[in-house]
Amino acid sequence: MSALTRAWLLAVCLLIPSFALGQEGDAPDPDTVEARAHFDRGRGLAEQRRFSEAAEAFRQSLALVDRPTTAYNLALCYYALERYVEAIEALDRYREQADIATEGEAYVEAQRMLAHAQRAVAEVHVDVIPADASVMLDGHALEGSGARTARVNPGSHVIRVEADGHAPQLIEVEAEPGVTLRRAVQLVSTRNPARLEVSLLEEVAGTQILVDGEEVGTTSARLELAPGEHTVSVMAPDRETVVRPVVLEHNQHLRLDLDLGDSTLGGGTIFLEEPIFWGVVGATVAAVGAGILIGWAADEANGPSGGSTGVVLDAGMMPQGAMITW
Repeated sequence: MSALTRAWLLAVCLLIPSFALGQEGDAPDPDTVEARAHFDRGRGLAEQRRFSEAAEAFRQSLALVDRPTTAYNLALCYYALERYVEAIEALDRYREQADIATEGEAYVEAQRMLAHAQRAVAEVHVDVIPADASVMLDGHALEGSGARTARVNPGSHVIRVEADGHAPQLIEVEAEPGVTLRRAVQLVSTRNPARLEVSLLEEVAGTQILVDGEEVGTTSARLELAPGEHTVSVMAPDRETVVRPVVLEHNQHLRLDLDLGDSTLGGGTIFLEEPIFWGVVGATVAAVGAGILIGWAADEANGPSGGSTGVVLDAGMMPQGAMITW
């Protein structure tokens, strides 16, 4: 702001008078008394060119008693501080209540300041994905969905965009008078799919690796899956089918090293041709079954990462005018 303008504002502030509390004999309203105190304090501060503190005093007075004169004086302080966005708001408030017939030159001056302030402000337009992301401009929320627009004073500003499950993004912009700044922001998701890796400790011809019933490989498989419950199955000729339920989370990397174990009993029709072997088969199967149960229980107690023998879990998370009277 020019020295001439500041000198004019100082002269304006020196002309700020106090206001009457009411008719003589009337009991003063407490809010009016306090509003007058803030108003008079604002006048004194403005005379000292302490426009920021004066603006706060006038703002407090206006919050207690809403009068156009206070809004006008508040606008003058914001104008002196080159806070044109706030000056426009205060001037609009003044113009809504002011009586043009009685305000006279003050109203004309308000129109002049308003026109200059409107030319001085800039505009920021931010288009965000996802649409429900929150947008903060200099610490103040811009309400809405998708694209957001706001008037700003010339100078540096900070935009922060954030949404659940996404990395926040910070943007610094330099606004110039009368310019519209446009920024498109697409946040990067931090909820990436889970990664599952399956490998076999032994290669067996004809092996199939299935996930949720669909074949994904033979000797190994690598794939991305949605978070949740899944079932990994491995089938091979003459081997027991291995079934492993898994629960996956966002960004998780799970590795399964599976052992198909020994081949199952079989290898011909001799057991069907000689009935005497049925007894042997029954005893053998019973013994093998007991051994499996005992071995399973022991291995479960000592299995790596909480799994059973032959299963190695490698689960790691991926990085994520004159002032006028009352």
